[in-house]
Amino acid sequence: NFFGVQIELWRINDSPPAPKFEVVVKPDNWTKTNRNTTSLSQQIQLQFWTTMVDYLHVHASQIRPQPPHSRYWLKTAIGKGGVGLNMTASMTNARLGVEIYLSSVQAKTHFSLLHTQKVEIEQQLGFPLDWQELPNATTSRIVYYRYDASIEDKARWPDYMQWFAEHMTKMYRVFHPIVKELS
Repeated sequence: NFFGVQIELWRINDSPPAPKFEVVVKPDNWTKTNRNTTSLSQQIQLQFWTTMVDYLHVHASQIRPQPPHSRYWLKTAIGKGGVGLNMTASMTNARLGVEIYLSSVQAKTHFSLLHTQKVEIEQQLGFPLDWQELPNATTSRIVYYRYDASIEDKARWPDYMQWFAEHMTKMYRVFHPIVKELS
């Protein structure tokens, strides 16, 4: 977690020497993680997801999210390309979500196949899902929301972390074997 910088002095004709800095070593994912984190909301999102990834590593190690970033969602693989098990934290709506996000060219077909198992899936989960086919989009979503949950309230983060770990674990356990069988 450090930078290695090489310093050179450059001179053009008779000008005074000027330093030129070149980064030769930087922390893994630094550019991807830290770009575009200029607004306060982006900083909060990055901090929240970074904390969430650490929490999952300890409390739900089967859930392996991508490196955190400053957006309202955090992607997690579930065993098939074009299908993600994602976490969302909307600051605008003060809402958390766990979702199966279908984004491949077969998204609509996969949504229909999963929807035929709606009753069994929801029984296994123990909570109802919002089945969003999104007819005007190429993607579809199957999501469970928690309302009145603003990540701006850092005192509530431990509760949110526990909620995400519990519901992501259930979603993974139920959907993983089904998603792997989608053709």
